Amino acid sequence: EPRLINSTLIENITYGLNSYNYKDIDNILSQLNFSKDKFNDRIDTVIDEASSNISGGEKLKLSLARTFLKDSEVIILDEPTSALDTESIKSLKYLIKNAKKHKIVIIITHDYDFIDIADEVINLNPKKIQLG
Repeated sequence: EPRLINSTLIENITYGLNSYNYKDIDNILSQLNFSKDKFNDRIDTVIDEASSNISGGEKLKLSLARTFLKDSEVIILDEPTSALDTESIKSLKYLIKNAKKHKIVIIITHDYDFIDIADEVINLNPKKIQLG
């Protein structure tokens, strides 16, 4: 489960970023099906210390938004679908497809639905499932 800081939604998304613009943030949140409208103060809503005022899926989406907004050459995602609904998983796959055009994307997952967007698959348990 992603760790969030005891601060606002926007500060959790932009944590570690040197620069950003709100249009990019709105775009990525929209693509990840994150509804900031459900929070009273929208993007300025403070996440409490235990993160109990936000669901696991919402935490994951904030973490993913921060990841995709960073200008890094490599993205490593560990079980990125663990708390996502079906539509959000489709959106994430779309984001990954676009990101891998310009970045190296490594996904560690048990979700075999990601095989169709992989350029290379390393199966660490070949006896359990045969790929391709």
